Amino acid sequence: MQLRSYRDLNTAKFQVINKLEEHLPARIFADEWEALKRDPIPGWRKRYAELGTSERIVPLVFVGAHLILFVGTLTI
Repeated sequence: MQLRSYRDLNTAKFQVINKLEEHLPARIFADEWEALKRDPIPGWRKRYAELGTSERIVPLVFVGAHLILFVGTLTI
């Protein structure tokens, strides 16, 4: 819930920044995103992974690993 709130807030901020950049001579944030989209290792990942995605997946991986270990100790 908190990650979603921060993501929504960050999205709104960058919409405002991107709108302001249209009237500036330099587009620093837009250029930064273009650099992130270009992956230096082709095929390694399809797109830039948001931090929120990692923060949701890593705990699930650890829960799965602990469940496997727990079930393994019960069967011994």
